[in-house]
Amino acid sequence: MMMRLALVPSWLAGMLVAGGVVEPMLAQRSQAPAPPVVLSASDPVVAHERGEFVGVWDYNSPESVNIQTGQPEQAQRGATPRARGTVPPTPPASTGTAAPGGRGAGGGGRGGASGSGGAGVATPEMMRETQDLTRDLLEVPEGLTIAVTPVAMVITDDLGRTRTYPTDGTKQKYRLGAAEFDARMEFRDSQFLKSIEGIYGFRMTETYFLSPDASRLFVMIRVGQPRQNAPQTGFNRVYDRIER
Repeated sequence: MMMRLALVPSWLAGMLVAGGVVEPMLAQRSQAPAPPVVLSASDPVVAHERGEFVGVWDYNSPESVNIQTGQPEQAQRGATPRARGTVPPTPPASTGTAAPGGRGAGGGGRGGASGSGGAGVATPEMMRETQDLTRDLLEVPEGLTIAVTPVAMVITDDLGRTRTYPTDGTKQKYRLGAAEFDARMEFRDSQFLKSIEGIYGFRMTETYFLSPDASRLFVMIRVGQPRQNAPQTGFNRVYDRIER
């Protein structure tokens, strides 16, 4: 059987570019997770099976960076309980039809804009709710325990919160803290690709992949839709394996 291959960034060996992290092309699609991360044809080719993601992972604070600044995501690990990533600017409200109750993921949201063809006006309430959603989704888990089945990836954080993501691309509803969101995940070319949709058109992607020796887990987080000539917001998180 032919093994699926993935092109892995050069910083997988633990080397992050000082002052400016290499930025991959993560295309965002509304109905499917982002495609695999591919940086350069010269990068080493490494293949990993689903089961190699299984284990207990510890957050590496010094090497987890904000892609806009190239600086560590957290100024000092453990400075505050459950330290969180920097909250990006609130995206403008999108147009669309709200789901029942007015908080449909990917829709106009409660009190949001209606109609089509133009951007809605972001009210203070919409901005506050989007900031709360972003804050909760970017909370930094200091530890992850990952289990993988033939049909799902199961992630438990250091607070004991467990979420199961089917890996066939099926959209499911989830809650994390006060955040309600929809997510879909699939395993493609040695990477787990997760696409998140929230209120007022909020979008976020997470790409999980391993170092060549599978001793490190990388989680690349991108917030919002990629826009031409505009910097993207997100984080490159690094986790060290502490137990298989």
